[in-house]
Amino acid sequence: MAEYLMSRLMQQLFTSQLGGLGKDVMEDVEELSVKLAEVQAALFVADQIQFSDVSAKLWVDKVEDFYYEADSMLDEWYNTLTFKSMVEKDKGQSTTGFSLKKVCFSCIPSSTCFCLSITRNKAARKIIELNKNLDEIFSEQKQFPFERRSTEIEPRTTTLPQLEARGREKETLVLVNALLLMDETRLCIIPIVGMGGIGKTTLAQLAYDHSKVRTYFDLRIWVHVGDSFDVTVIAKNIIYSIKGIRPNLLELESLLNCIKKLVQRKRFLLVLDDVWNEDRTKWAPLEGSLNHGAWGSKVMVTTRNKKVAVMMKATTRMICLDRLCDESCWYIISNLAFSEGLSLVLDQRLEEIGKKIVKKYCKGVPLIAKAYGNLLRLKSSKEEWDDVLKCQLWELSDVRQIVVDPLLLSYYDLSPLEKCCLLYSAVFPADFEISKDDLIQLWMSQGYLGRDNKSFERGENCFKSLVMRSIFFQKIESNSFHGNATKCKMNDVIHEFVRFVRRSSMT
Repeated sequence: MAEYLMSRLMQQLFTSQLGGLGKDVMEDVEELSVKLAEVQAALFVADQIQFSDVSAKLWVDKVEDFYYEADSMLDEWYNTLTFKSMVEKDKGQSTTGFSLKKVCFSCIPSSTCFCLSITRNKAARKIIELNKNLDEIFSEQKQFPFERRSTEIEPRTTTLPQLEARGREKETLVLVNALLLMDETRLCIIPIVGMGGIGKTTLAQLAYDHSKVRTYFDLRIWVHVGDSFDVTVIAKNIIYSIKGIRPNLLELESLLNCIKKLVQRKRFLLVLDDVWNEDRTKWAPLEGSLNHGAWGSKVMVTTRNKKVAVMMKATTRMICLDRLCDESCWYIISNLAFSEGLSLVLDQRLEEIGKKIVKKYCKGVPLIAKAYGNLLRLKSSKEEWDDVLKCQLWELSDVRQIVVDPLLLSYYDLSPLEKCCLLYSAVFPADFEISKDDLIQLWMSQGYLGRDNKSFERGENCFKSLVMRSIFFQKIESNSFHGNATKCKMNDVIHEFVRFVRRSSMT
């Protein structure tokens, strides 16, 4: 939230016609802008660590207080200029026409100038005060070790625990058939899209290790990508996966030429796991080298963002993962919780409580089921299981750590404006259906989208981005002609997560 607020404040400084305050004051405004830019850069990091670093949280709070103070001053100046403009426009109208403003101000013709003079002096003093306050914030920022923490989860192996395959039989069949299909293009890209923890990597592993897939492809390559999408690193990992040794090449062009030779006339399956990149210019060089493989080669991509599929021009082959049924979630929990050999009698006593946990908290997300299974493995009494049932998901640190981290990755990947609009959207109940236009109007009423004539367009782009990311907004109704979302909702797991982020950023 603070990151977006400061971004908005910087924009306001350039669009609030502050030139009317005088040359001396404008020098202070320029100084303020320079400091704001540096503070905003630090906010990018502080926003990510404030959930675990108290000093960072206190500093972010101070920055937000500074924003509201500055925003109040800018609003007052903007309203004064608007008022002055309306009066001057009214004075220029025909004397024969009726004017309410003329009636109101004919008796005090100098009131506008007087009001403007007072506000100008007040604004000038306020900018000097804001500069001093920002100096203090700037000084405190330098005392904190705001080093950006890695947002990349450790690469996952392709060893598949069979319990996680439960409930994905249909999707596995569809995916395997798609991989074995001889496509009209030399290189077919199949994106697997879904929220964090829904089982994208698990599904990819199921297909990757399928016996028919093993025999169909000459080469099978698995590369974990993460949020950076460093083409050089990806190229090196592809070569290593094929040859078994690290390449000693440094130039990207040399690496891409090496990939061309390795895949030439060979039918290959490449899995790019956990892709975040939306920039086609980063993907194009790698795609060019992969296009030298034999017909029937496939690239399987796991991602949380539908924009990745759009970037790769692969939306027609996209597989969107939905949540698991309660039965499958209980299967995951029970296999983990009872793996230490609890007695059959005890198992039966706990099963009823376990199924209540599934219904209340798992919500069809395998990652949450796995977290609860690992937690309950250490608990053997009915009282302990009851305690877990009574605690909210976000109150259990063991579960929260496993569930929150993947969701925070998606949250950090949002723009400051998207974060702000998402956090506001949690004011509605979970699974509450709201139209796109109504939500955008509410964002506009909060001032998130600015005051210009592109505010609604800005809101539409923000809404579309949140829907495309799958994890945050679920599309429940779309335009029949264009297929664009017109109504959405936030599922209960994501709703609780966003509320958790809101509480963490406000307390």
